[in-house]
Amino acid sequence: MRLRWKRLGWGLALVFSGWILLRPHTAVGPAQPPADGRASPQIPALLRDAPIPLHQRAKHSDDALQDLPTASPAPTSARAELVPAAEFAKRGVVAAWKPHRPPIALDLELSEDITSHASLRNKNAMRTAYGFNLNKSNHIPLDHDWPDYRNDACKARKWPDPATLPKASVIIIFYNEPLSTLLRNVIAVLNRSPPELLGEIVLVDDHSQMEEHKLLPMHLKRLSSKLPQGKIRFERRNVHDGIVGARILGAKRSSFPIIVFLDSHVEVCVGWLEPLASRIAEDRTRVVIPNVRGINVDTLELIKGGTWPPSRGSFNWKLAYTILLGDAELDVLEPNVNPHTSATKTAVMPGGLFAMDRRYFFELGAYDPEIKYYGGEHVEISFRVWMCGGSMEIVPCSNVGHIFREFNRFGQDKQLAGVNIGKILNRNDARVAEVWLDEYKEIFFRSRSLQNIDLGDLAPRKRLREQLKCKSFRWYLENVCRNHYVPDFGNTVTAHLSDPDGQFCVDSEGRHQGSAELVPCEKRSLSQSLVFTKQGYLQFIAHYNHKLICLRADVVSQMPCADAGTWKVAPHGGPIESTDKQGHCLERGVFSGDVPKLRPCNTSRHHQSWFYELGKDGAGTLTGRYAETCLDNMQRHNGPPGLYACHGYGTQRWRVLEDGHIQSKGSQTCLGLRTSPSLFPCLSNDRDYVWVREGHLLRSQAEPTVCLSRQTSGGIALTSCDATNFNQHWDLKLSQTQSLSHGISEDLRRSRSPKQRRNVIRLSVELGFTSQGASKGINMLHIVVHLDLHSQFVFFSN
Repeated sequence: MRLRWKRLGWGLALVFSGWILLRPHTAVGPAQPPADGRASPQIPALLRDAPIPLHQRAKHSDDALQDLPTASPAPTSARAELVPAAEFAKRGVVAAWKPHRPPIALDLELSEDITSHASLRNKNAMRTAYGFNLNKSNHIPLDHDWPDYRNDACKARKWPDPATLPKASVIIIFYNEPLSTLLRNVIAVLNRSPPELLGEIVLVDDHSQMEEHKLLPMHLKRLSSKLPQGKIRFERRNVHDGIVGARILGAKRSSFPIIVFLDSHVEVCVGWLEPLASRIAEDRTRVVIPNVRGINVDTLELIKGGTWPPSRGSFNWKLAYTILLGDAELDVLEPNVNPHTSATKTAVMPGGLFAMDRRYFFELGAYDPEIKYYGGEHVEISFRVWMCGGSMEIVPCSNVGHIFREFNRFGQDKQLAGVNIGKILNRNDARVAEVWLDEYKEIFFRSRSLQNIDLGDLAPRKRLREQLKCKSFRWYLENVCRNHYVPDFGNTVTAHLSDPDGQFCVDSEGRHQGSAELVPCEKRSLSQSLVFTKQGYLQFIAHYNHKLICLRADVVSQMPCADAGTWKVAPHGGPIESTDKQGHCLERGVFSGDVPKLRPCNTSRHHQSWFYELGKDGAGTLTGRYAETCLDNMQRHNGPPGLYACHGYGTQRWRVLEDGHIQSKGSQTCLGLRTSPSLFPCLSNDRDYVWVREGHLLRSQAEPTVCLSRQTSGGIALTSCDATNFNQHWDLKLSQTQSLSHGISEDLRRSRSPKQRRNVIRLSVELGFTSQGASKGINMLHIVVHLDLHSQFVFFSN
């Protein structure tokens, strides 16, 4: 974030960094077993409480980013190094902190010039400068309280005694973060962390230039007077180049076995630290991520929401982070606990908040120090952890609130004036692709329209990969990031799907799911540009909602009960088999919001196991064993039903009638079979997406009797195949879209409604800074934001 205030001296901040002193220590008693009787990790108290001696930390130089420990593989079951007590005595280090007693309180003291600044006078000004309601934040107590929003199962679960767990250094990186959100973050960590578990808080300033930061040393001095010396430590960098350098510095200055990275605009919740430390204590090669909850940018209240069904992180081929529905059978990692409290497997982390063993962080190579500013580091460390012997998981009982700021972070950063930030961000991701994606890197470069980029020296990171004996990216796709769609961009040609005369084309209109349209062809339109892949997929070339979108055939549909088929529903959990198409059963999809599919019955597929519990209203929900998603009528009487997080209300109430019909409660709508085309994120090895070309016909592999057909109403449908029907004749016309940015401008020009315009602009933001090989960089973003002033589009930033 960048404010419109002049640069100020930083003498006070530099003086403040010198008053940090070594902390006193006192011994702790013997570790107590957890209340639930489970075995605790046996870590000697001296080890878990003792800080790392100063002479073992990196030298006090912000440029010392290359002196990482030599990379070497860590055994999967290894734990923190056990240092004998005699060795600690020899080093002159004794045991634990003298714990403080919460709650800690602090008053925010800002001058009138700051609180009455023009940027705080109205909502729009605050959104532009800060991305959230800073005026509100300045008036909320720094030690305010939040309700305990953990689910009941998490509240009931017993964790190991904090005194038996390794202590944590919480590292908070910030740049131009307003004092109210930064200090509220610090005080929440102090008040909502067990004193026995919180070793220290390390604040790392990435060379901020914000006027109110002149008051930070004064506030920290007042806060530190309430705590043992050294409980809060401060580091200021002499350069501003992003979170990677700042995090490496913070990790080097940290003192305790576990490091926890937090963004500056977060607020931890009750019980957040114990689950993270517990998982790492069991296996030091785990990287654990809390459940990140949004904080409302206007009210600054924590946004309510459940942690079930579980989610998992993934990526797209532009290397952006995406969120997918987790699988209760495959992703839940703790079989002997309530699944609503279990850690769940995730392929990619969002990046801003995670915890891991400090030594393991450096053994894995910390971060690539050539990744600058923001972006790329989260997928890079995710690939590296999984491919090099570690694992990554989300812990639902650890909750952290996060302000997802709505503003142009780079446009507000005056230190980036004249810097082509787009070029730098492209370089970050391209370095990741070159080192970790193996033969799949070409998909990334094609997706981002990048070429001839100076990536700098990649030898150190490639050497690191060899030293760690990391697995291939193919292994990662097959074993970690399952069902990940791999496009075959290699030798395919971009085309438009049109009638033989080239008059009308299939158009996604910027949607990531729903119906496709048939509109007049625009040869340079991005939303009409697609490829017919080797697998037979009709895949649009652009990412929508961070995903590649394909045209598929949905077989299951809602319709009047008089027209619907019947089903055999197992009474106590089991398959739902179609009587119209015997041997085929209803199967839940892998995406939240997906539709049920019709698949050959297979009792070993848990997605075909359904549970139906009849309620007093004569209806019930249709869901899986763990009630992760429920069948939902989507508030409509036709088209495919959906699969959404279970809430059990009206749209998810179904009646199984004696005649075998499955009826939506309170209507004459039933579940049946009627094949229709739709847009949805591409999935690998899914026959619903496969189209067979037979001359001019496009036959659905999911339902071979039907072919894609143009409708006189302007849409597309699937009707019985007929080679003489001209409306079923299709051609793939060569696209003349010369670049993604050119395609965007054409789509903007011909947008027929504000909704279409928003979809196109949202697409252009997702493309990042890729236009013309990143030569336009940040200017592309400025154009996008300016064009959408009247369509209420917002640009989200971490």
